[in-house]
This record gives sequence, C-alpha cells and structure tokens, in this order.
Amino acid sequence: MPIGRRELAIKAATSLSKCARCGCAALLISALACGGSSGGGDALPTPETGPPRYSIGETLRELSGSRGGAGAMPVRIFYPAAHAAREAPASGGAHPLVVFSHGYQQSYADYAYVWRALVPAGYIVALPDRLSSDATISIDAYAADIAHILAELYRMAATGDPVLGGRLTPASALMGHSTGGGASVIAQANQRQVAAARQATTLILLAPLGRTFGPISGTDPTAVAGETGVPSLILGAGMDCICPVTENARALFEALGTTTTKYLVTVDAGDHCGFSDESGPGRNVCEIAEAMGCLLGQGPTISPAEQNDLAARLLLPWLDHGLKNDATAWETFRVRTADPRLTVEAYDAPGAFRLEPSKRAGNNSATWPR
Repeated sequence: MPIGRRELAIKAATSLSKCARCGCAALLISALACGGSSGGGDALPTPETGPPRYSIGETLRELSGSRGGAGAMPVRIFYPAAHAAREAPASGGAHPLVVFSHGYQQSYADYAYVWRALVPAGYIVALPDRLSSDATISIDAYAADIAHILAELYRMAATGDPVLGGRLTPASALMGHSTGGGASVIAQANQRQVAAARQATTLILLAPLGRTFGPISGTDPTAVAGETGVPSLILGAGMDCICPVTENARALFEALGTTTTKYLVTVDAGDHCGFSDESGPGRNVCEIAEAMGCLLGQGPTISPAEQNDLAARLLLPWLDHGLKNDATAWETFRVRTADPRLTVEAYDAPGAFRLEPSKRAGNNSATWPR
C-alpha cells in the first residue's frame, strides 16, 4: 500500500539529511532530474470510452542494434488481442502504434493505466525498459533507443512478426513521462533530420523534462523542440515540484514554435507522480523525490487515480483524431479540455476549425493540419 505524503516527507527529509553527510544531497534533490524551482494498479478507473472493443495481450521483444547502447533492449508490447493473456493471438486488423517512454527511476510497469486505456480502444503500446534502474542517463542515448524502437517495430510488422505482422497502421505517436517525455522530443527532432527516417505523427508529453539537470546529461529538449514538426499535446501538473511547469512543460510548449498545433493542458491540482500509477513499483521513489522538492510547500493535490483518469480522457480523443482520423474525436477533446480542473494554452497552425476558449491563456485556436 502506498505510504502517505506526511510519512513520505519525513522519509525524504531523513534521507536528505543522511545523504548530505555523505555528499549525495544534490543527486537526491534532482532524483527525477527535471530541476527548476519548486512549484508544488489494478483498481485504476477506466476512462469513459464505452465498452472495451479489445482484450489486452502482452508480449516481450528484445531489440538490438540501437545507437543508444549495446546489448538487447527489452520492450514490453501490449496489443489488441483475441483474449487477455500473454502471447494471446492478436486481433484482426491494423492499429496505430504508441511508443511510451518512462521517467527516471521508473519502469514500464508504472504506467499500466496508459495501456489499459489505449489498447482496448485499438492501439498497440510499446514501452522500453532498458534504463529503469540506471542512476545516470544520457538523454541522447535514450532518444536513440526510442527512435530505434519506432523503426524496428515497423520493420518487424513488415516481416511477419507473430504479433505485429501486418498489424501496424502508418500513424504513430511518441509519448513519455518526465525524462521519457524529453527524450521523445529529441528522438522526433533527430528523426526529422534524417532522410527516409521513421517519424511519429504526434508527440504526447506528460510532465516532461525541458532541460537536462543532475543525473540526466545531454541535449536540452527545449533546444530542439522547434524541429519536431508534429502536433504536440503536453500535459503539465500545477503542483509539480520535480518538473515545475514554467521551466519545463511551458518552456517546451513555447519552444515548439508556430508551425503546427500544440497544446499545453495543466492539471491545476496535479503533481508530477500523478502521471504514473498509484500502485506502480516506482511510485514510492517518485513520491520521495516530489516530497523533497516540495519541502517549501506544495498545496492540496488530487488523487493519483483522478489524475490518471484526467490524462487518459485527453489522450484518447487526441490520438483518435490524429491517428485514426475520427471526425468526432476533436469535439470530444474540446469538451474535455473545458473541465474546470484544467488550464489550457493552445496554438494551432492556420486552417481548419477552431476550439472555443474555455479556461485558457494564449492563442485560442486548435486544430491539426489536415
């Protein structure tokens, strides 16, 4: 059972005191490596998407050949299946691919709510798990892994893989939390510079890292965000003490430029760890890091389950609109962004329809290029 925030704060303060004496306070303070100033399972709810259309199958692939590192890279794949089981037969038809990259000191298992929301709605979700226990990370190596996964899974789909063979549509998304979000930005920007390279159709970033710090080294995601060239949805958390919105999510939003649609949706009473599962194996590590970042105060936050649900309810219509060309999905997204628990900043490249302003700052237009 997850421990309470008061106990976490006590534990964090004790850990910080001990670490200060052995010279590692800086590493602990930046434990999830976003920097900036302080801002603030199985029982997870299912988003309101109607009856599930597919069961969830699971398989593991070991991918090699990435420029991000030597050796095999484990990738968990969750897919629409005939019945819920590991290695279950895949359902008929082709589906869009979502590559989801975890945060620092987190693993694929910390984001079950993501695949539980997306797979029944007809998405294939792949989650790399090479870096989940690494104390230091090169964000450029992480980005190289992400790009390799995207390209390799499409290659496998074209060459008769038992699960993926013939089952990937051309549309895809790169999605990530914290460091994984920042690495996804770099991966997409890098792929845009390579002729004939596999690129994503959209980016979705959950409380993303905007600038490298502490144990995360390499390119600042904000430095290359303007080169991504695809519609991007950024979900921030108003009480985030690990990746504060101003220095990270909003900095990325601004760096994306004005060549395509971009949204920054802030969960006003959300926190950094609320974009991972309440019962995930890395939850306590994340909570300790957040408690340490919030020692000067955070304010009341919503529950992880509520934040998971808010995120999933936005992910689905965004993806349905962009990856499935669902004509009704954008209106669903429009309605859900009007939720009073959210603050929305948006810019749309010229053309098509507009989103009516709700609780919003900045440009109030919103569409994807057709």
